Amino acid sequence: MSTVETSEPPAADLLPAALLEAIAPRGSARTFAANAILINEGDTTDSLYIVLSGRVKVYASSDDGREVVLTEYGPGEYFGELSIDGARRSASIKALEACSCRSCRARSSASSSPSTRTLRCT
Repeated sequence: MSTVETSEPPAADLLPAALLEAIAPRGSARTFAANAILINEGDTTDSLYIVLSGRVKVYASSDDGREVVLTEYGPGEYFGELSIDGARRSASIKALEACSCRSCRARSSASSSPSTRTLRCT
């Protein structure tokens, strides 16, 4: 069973501990080396990531090509929720140190309209 580090104070976008413990053993476990790119700005993907350990940074490219750091995430925080509808990624995500995440994919339901998507962490 996976465990989630919770050494940092609660933040507004930190998932509740009970929800983290329910999700941690589900989804796809991914481990990333330091400096690995998890998501590229402009990609079309449909996954939400929950950081279990380590830290990642969120950054975008400015009009002149410079890297603009938007924020950092650590254990218990999540990213990627803005693109689970299949939209292009608005930013890139890079591992600042070795990290592990759970990824949950959004899927369209065959019984619903094409615009209805559910998040599956199985």
